[in-house]
Amino acid sequence: MLLRCAVAGCFLLVACTSQPAGPAPETSGADRLDAAQGLLQGKWKRQSYPYGTIEFGEQRVKFTTGEGLAEPPAFVAWELVDACPDATAVGVPPTEYDFVLVHGNENCDAIKLSVDEFTIYYAGSEEGVIYVRE
Repeated sequence: MLLRCAVAGCFLLVACTSQPAGPAPETSGADRLDAAQGLLQGKWKRQSYPYGTIEFGEQRVKFTTGEGLAEPPAFVAWELVDACPDATAVGVPPTEYDFVLVHGNENCDAIKLSVDEFTIYYAGSEEGVIYVRE
């Protein structure tokens, strides 16, 4: 491709390589969930409330809702799935989230994930809560 810059009087030449014909390879569901699980690792802070955090470990997650809790928060087992086993538990349509976080007592929370933040829709809620990496 040749691009001329009228103002600067320059030329840009871009070389292209041929790509094999056919659709791009898709990431399998398991690979996608594994990648998301890796991205979630670490501590996240609630954007609207500095004492609310979620901490993801390899196989455990801990929700800290804020100050003055009667009992300290504890880590519970978690996993990512494409859909909640109980379809009525997620309060938003599948087009609004990337995957579902199943944890503790089988709660299903929908998550929309990016590199620096995620939005979680707690079970049965249509309102998302944004968390940023701490």
